[in-house]
Amino acid sequence: MNPEVAVSWDAIVIGAGPAGSVCAILLARRGYKVLLVERSAFPRDKVCGCCLSGRAVKLLNELGLSKVLNKSVMLNSFVMGVNG
Repeated sequence: MNPEVAVSWDAIVIGAGPAGSVCAILLARRGYKVLLVERSAFPRDKVCGCCLSGRAVKLLNELGLSKVLNKSVMLNSFVMGVNG
């Protein structure tokens, strides 16, 4: 982008995690010019990014984002342990 060209945004969303990304998507779909800002590189390893509840899956479907689940694996159970 040319630094001499001014750009204006209707909304700036800080954080491209699940909440920020959904917020930016919903605003953009309503016609707002949105800038989504994230300091970290993606993809990143996060436990919360590896497990989705039924409610989260439903929300992805409602947002038209179900394709992100195409390579997912459904778990019927899992074991979590903590050392110490």
